[in-house]
Amino acid sequence: MIASPTAMEEGLLVEMTVLFQFNPIPFIAEVAWSECFFKTKQKEIRCGLRFRSILDVDLLYIQHFLYKQRLP
Repeated sequence: MIASPTAMEEGLLVEMTVLFQFNPIPFIAEVAWSECFFKTKQKEIRCGLRFRSILDVDLLYIQHFLYKQRLP
């Protein structure tokens, strides 16, 4: 999920790079859902993304990080 200052339509393809633990991870994703929230008078648009193109090594890196977060 990302927070966006502007609305994005479902199905839109976006190309971006995320800095994940100091490692830039470029990818292409599809907007899977979009919802508007209000935080103390400020509008925030949250968009769920579905990876469409990401390097296997980057995906494994993210998965490994998330797995380690679940350990006691």
